[in-house]
Amino acid sequence: MLARVKRRAMRRASLPAGRLATTALIAPVTPAAADPSATWAPVGSSTDYNAAGNWNPAGVPTDQAIFEDERANKVTFSADVSIRRWSVEAGNPFSSAITFTNQSNVITFQGGGISGRADVINGAGGTINFTGSSVAGLFLR
Repeated sequence: MLARVKRRAMRRASLPAGRLATTALIAPVTPAAADPSATWAPVGSSTDYNAAGNWNPAGVPTDQAIFEDERANKVTFSADVSIRRWSVEAGNPFSSAITFTNQSNVITFQGGGISGRADVINGAGGTINFTGSSVAGLFLR
C-alpha cells in the first residue's frame, strides 16, 4: 500500500513539471533586436565595411553607421549592405575626403540616406538604392 501511495505522489509531482515543460516549448519566441547604430573604427589598415570588427560596438550596423574620425577616409564593401542611414560627422577632419567605393555590391538605404560630405564611387557592377524617404547629400560618381 505504501508503495502505491508513493507512486501516485510521484506521478502527481511530475505532472506539473510536464505541464511547465510543455508550456515552455510553446511559448512565443521574441525576435532579436536589430543591429544598433555603430561607429566606424577600422582595425589596422582594413577598409572593409562588412567586417564586424571594424565597428564599435562590433557588428555591421543596419540602422545607422557613423563615420567620425580620421580612420574614416576610405571605405570598401565585400558584401551587400542594407541600412537606414550613414552619418559623416562634421567633426571628421577628413569629412570632405571620405570615399566609399562600391565595385560590385548592392547598397540600400531605407528611409534615412546619407548625411554629411563624402564621395561615393559606384563601380560598373555596383548598385545604390535609396528607398522610402532616403536622400543623399553627396557627390556620386
